[in-house]
Amino acid sequence: MRLLSAFILFMSFSVSARIVHLENSEHSLVILNHGHAALLARLELIQSAKKSIEWESYEFWPGKSTRLLLQELEQKAKQGVMVRVQLDKMAMNKVHLANLVLEFRKRKIQVHIFNTKFFPRPDFRTHRKILVVDDEKAIVGGRNIGDSYMELGDEYNFLDRDVQISGPIVSSIRQSFDDFWTSSWSDADPRFVRMIENPRYGNGRTGQDHWRDWWRRSRMQKYQEQVMHLFQETKSDQQLWQDLMSFKETHFPQELSESWSPAVAIKGSCSDVSWASNIPGRKIGYDPKKLLNKRINNVESELYFDTPIFTPSKEQKKLMSSLIDRGVALSTYSNGLLSSDLALIAAGNGDIRKWVKHGAKLFVHTGEVSDHRPLINPKSREGIFGVHSKTYLFDRSSFAITSYNWDNRSEDINLETVFICEDQPELQSKIRANMNQRLAESVELGPKAREFFHNTKWLKKLKYYIFRKFAVLIRPWM
Repeated sequence: MRLLSAFILFMSFSVSARIVHLENSEHSLVILNHGHAALLARLELIQSAKKSIEWESYEFWPGKSTRLLLQELEQKAKQGVMVRVQLDKMAMNKVHLANLVLEFRKRKIQVHIFNTKFFPRPDFRTHRKILVVDDEKAIVGGRNIGDSYMELGDEYNFLDRDVQISGPIVSSIRQSFDDFWTSSWSDADPRFVRMIENPRYGNGRTGQDHWRDWWRRSRMQKYQEQVMHLFQETKSDQQLWQDLMSFKETHFPQELSESWSPAVAIKGSCSDVSWASNIPGRKIGYDPKKLLNKRINNVESELYFDTPIFTPSKEQKKLMSSLIDRGVALSTYSNGLLSSDLALIAAGNGDIRKWVKHGAKLFVHTGEVSDHRPLINPKSREGIFGVHSKTYLFDRSSFAITSYNWDNRSEDINLETVFICEDQPELQSKIRANMNQRLAESVELGPKAREFFHNTKWLKKLKYYIFRKFAVLIRPWM
């Protein structure tokens, strides 16, 4: 089945890649460990724009944080800044996404949708998360657009991580955005948008069509109102701005200060950096997988990484086995069943016990969050927190911040990004300290991996065991 997937992948499109390595070139970095800090960084970056804004995301969830971001984008577009947004077709349901595209156009925000084709590759997605401003600063990493990623959700939130970069490599990140924007896979006028623009949409006449058209019109009206409301400032938006400013004053004593809490953000620099991203192109070539796997293979004593999904591919399994057999200490931090937002994906990790027995240290998140973690929304602490960061620590000096899960999809199907910083032991130690803070809310898996079900209710366990039967069949696409 895996060979069939690879054959379809090869026959249906080709992918080239962009790998950039800069030595002796100073880059300023801010590691964004907290969702509130990540939201603030994005807002301030957009506000600083003078010429251009490029923004790409896999998921797009309307909410409190999204409203602030879109309102700032609209202001910049009104000021003549070129604003380009690229979303994956899977970002939201089709009618909702179509109305969002139309609303962007009204506000002079350019928008493309990635892979609107059903055949031959409906599963080929851009999993990249990129924000670039004026070719000078960029944010890359794991966070999508939505309240859960900014730790503002009521019921579920993600512990994530991304990095704000200033330096020469930013132009390469922006170029990778352009490569996607101009590719045949990026659609400026999707069919599903043209369909709802048609005045006849939802205007059937008789019989069964009456009910279908009534349903279409009601959905259309619902999403039109929701999307328009995103751009209209309310008292709730003003209150969130005030809360964010208070958060900033409390946790950022001085702008870009070394005294920031590691749980919130970490300032540093790096002069030896690498950036890789797939590009829809003319030939199959090296990609983030090659860069990341090569760097992992060069680890000498320790690999420590976090990933929301732990369903390693065959190549990743070989890498892990090779490291353990060489005596490399291998530790990973992922989601338990409770903290996983998708029981079906969690069901794909049926061999976790094997890795514990083989010598790997596997930790799973309990779904809880530290009482000391600052949160604007009081309901957030009552909900579930899950791991969504994809950070790799190589030995005690280097690190990667990526969009890259430890699974088949990131390995062979999705388009991803990898940013690597070499030879910065002090900065890496601060990132490690933050990862260890999160580790305090985890449990280590024993030989039977029963801890994976820590605090999970029986209904979710039932779903897990049912899904495990199907997970075997769809494993190549997980």
